[in-house]
This record gives sequence, C-alpha cells and structure tokens, in this order.
Amino acid sequence: MKLRLQQGASDGVTFTVNGTQCTVTDKFSPTLSLNEYLRRTGVSRGTKQMCTEGGCGVCLVAVKLFEPVSATKQVYAVNSCLVPLHMCDGWEITTIEGLGNPRTGLHAIQERLAKYNGSQCGFCSPSQIINMYSLLQRNPMPTMKQVEDVFDTTICRCTGYRAIMDAMRSFASDAPSNLRGGMIDIEDLNPKMCKKSGKRCEGKCNNKSDKERCSRDRHQNDLPFTNVGTRSSGSNPPHCKSCTSCSISTARTSTAWSLATQAGVFSESLDHGCSTF
Repeated sequence: MKLRLQQGASDGVTFTVNGTQCTVTDKFSPTLSLNEYLRRTGVSRGTKQMCTEGGCGVCLVAVKLFEPVSATKQVYAVNSCLVPLHMCDGWEITTIEGLGNPRTGLHAIQERLAKYNGSQCGFCSPSQIINMYSLLQRNPMPTMKQVEDVFDTTICRCTGYRAIMDAMRSFASDAPSNLRGGMIDIEDLNPKMCKKSGKRCEGKCNNKSDKERCSRDRHQNDLPFTNVGTRSSGSNPPHCKSCTSCSISTARTSTAWSLATQAGVFSESLDHGCSTF
C-alpha cells in the first residue's frame, strides 16, 4: 500500500500562544508537557505548576480546538500539565498574559476578581480567570449553576472560595442584584479595559495626552516581556514617583498591583503604582 502526502511533511509542531506562533522540534523530549514548555521557555510563567497530576488546576490555559460534533472551534480550559507538548499542533492557546495587565489594561474578568477581593496569595488567580474566560467564550450567558459546575477544577488554598465564586457568579444571567457587575457583552470578552476609565478600550482617546499614552502602551505591549515571571519583593504597590496624585483609588491600585504580581507581569524595577503605570 502506498500513501501520498497532500502537503509537505513537517518535522515540528506548530501552535500559537497569545497570538504568537511557536514551533517546536525534536529537541524537546516527547514526555515534556505543555506546562513545562511554557514555564521553562519563559513564554508564560503566570501559568502555574503544582501537582502535575491535573488535580489542583493551577496550570489551566485556554485552548481553541476544533469540535467534530458541532464542526466549529470551541474554547476549553485544559490542564497544561497533562498535555504532551507534541500533541499541540494547530492549537490556539491563551494564557493569563494574553488577557491583560495593568500596563495596557485589565481584562473584564481580572477587573471583576480584583473588585471582589478574590485574590489573596494569588497563586491560583490566573487559572481561576482562565477558567471563567473559557466558559464565557463558549457560553456568554451562563447560569449560576453552570458557573459553579466548572469551578470544581481549581483548588484555592487560602480564600475559601467565597470571594472568588461571588466574582464569577456575578457574570451569570441569573445572578442576584447583590452581586455587582452583571453580565458582559460577548464583544467585551476579548478587548482589554481602559486603565483610565475602567471601561472597554475603544482604541481611541479624546485628548492629545491620552492618545500619546495609549500609543505608548500599545507599543510596549507589542514588545516581548523579558521579565515575565519576575515577582516583586513586596506585596504592596510601590510609591508613585512621577506624580503627586493618582486618578484611581488606593484600593483599586492595590488590587491591580496584586493581580499584576500574581500573573508575573511586573519586574522589581517598576516604580509606578498609579494609573500612569
């Protein structure tokens, strides 16, 4: 029996991480997991590692896969510690770094978790956010029960889940009025939030200074994060050295800084703790 290739053979596996194409060859061991690759290469150290058995859920990443039943691509949260690197061919992977950060704007889910004080030690926060992001990509109007059902995957060891679950249930279509925030439009799932207004970034600003700042932020966002994974030596935001007053509250600054250090997007050299990050 003879087989004929329909296209050229490849000696590597190609996938994307946060929109950036990655190709791996046989220099990586067949037993290497996706999680180990992301962390060892510095592609995503915000994606954590703990049990390496799929039990704790802190290694979650969002993956867009072709679903044969619906013949469409769907987004799922997967345990990256259980996924062999060489089976990721064609995958579209999103990690916590791909959603947002205080430099260029937080994602709506990151903002909501911060407002509900759902992060304490922060170790599990990236995976909690990725888990909710994956659910909302598949179902923009989940019920509270559906939210609760998918949040049995990630173990939180310090908060007792109350604040985390309140934050995530606030996205549900049947959430009670005491859960602030409410649902968000499906169009708002991917864009980042404006640092100044706290609303969805429209890609345009009203005055010259805002335009210059947004342009600078977008340029910085296009650069590789050479310090991804570097953790600040302190848990509080550093004192702002560039201005005498901040346009955001101290509480919001602290929670934004907390999320930033959890996702590993700040280096110790950063010396701003206000809205002019």
